Amino acid sequence: MEMLITLLLIGGMAALRVIAISKIEFQTSESRVVTCPKCGRKIRRGNFAPYCNHCNVTF
Repeated sequence: MEMLITLLLIGGMAALRVIAISKIEFQTSESRVVTCPKCGRKIRRGNFAPYCNHCNVTF
């Protein structure tokens, strides 16, 4: 009985850790996306300044 409770607690902690890690990864990927002020398209920000091919705007 104690073994079952222990395994359930360990499984719950592992699941919460996986959820937390996935949330952190989602937040970092969202911070790499910028919205063009002119047309509203989402542009992935790389090592250089964001550039919209549609509007020819660097911001």
